[in-house]
Amino acid sequence: MELEQIQSQEQVRQDESEQIKYQLTQTETLLEQTQHQLREMQVHHDKTLSYYSAHVKNLIGILWETIPQERMDVILALQGSIQQSARIASVAEYCAKGWAGDLIEIGCFLGGTTVKLAEVAKKYNRRMIAVDPWQLGTQNCHGGEYETFLKNTEAYRDVIDIVRSDSLDPQTIAKIKNKQLCFAFVDGLHTYEACLQDIQTVAHCFGVIAVDDTTWSPDVVRAFREGAALTNRNYLCIPVLRESYLLWA
Repeated sequence: MELEQIQSQEQVRQDESEQIKYQLTQTETLLEQTQHQLREMQVHHDKTLSYYSAHVKNLIGILWETIPQERMDVILALQGSIQQSARIASVAEYCAKGWAGDLIEIGCFLGGTTVKLAEVAKKYNRRMIAVDPWQLGTQNCHGGEYETFLKNTEAYRDVIDIVRSDSLDPQTIAKIKNKQLCFAFVDGLHTYEACLQDIQTVAHCFGVIAVDDTTWSPDVVRAFREGAALTNRNYLCIPVLRESYLLWA
């Protein structure tokens, strides 16, 4: 009986070892694909205007720093999210250094990324615009989320402008369009129509527009690519990152 238990335990260890090897192989393959895509993108953009090329290279450098810390051995919806908030904030800070305007986040949930963006806003004397209806029954909203958001962002209340409204509401759209923006993070309703509208709403942003969940939501991917065409922006997609970026025209 003891021999059977030992053999069973050994088999479990072997299975776990094989699973880890498989996950590592997947990660290495994705990293190789990413490196190849980045090299191709650099070659392409080196042929464009020098200032644009410099910005793209700087942005790639910011993103690349966090890639080795991301994990692929989690569910698809969470892949590329370990360093996401910090990465988004770094991109936002780069935009704040280079362009005038405030920061905006459409779809704030509990405020984890909002806090990171608020830190940037405070550092560069900007405003952080947080847009979310926090309405019971809507996407990921089951009750208490708004109160948690307020608690989590309390330390930055002096730089956060809360817009508790649907981002698809015409009055909200008009309000956002009247704001000067240097960075935008789109993470609202994950339907094609809603995501595309959110992208168009912040299209006047001087800097980068980040769009969340492009690794797993077909509707968001479709809206992202069409949004790039409609706003005349180039785009940057890196397979190991949860979000993608709309760059300058």
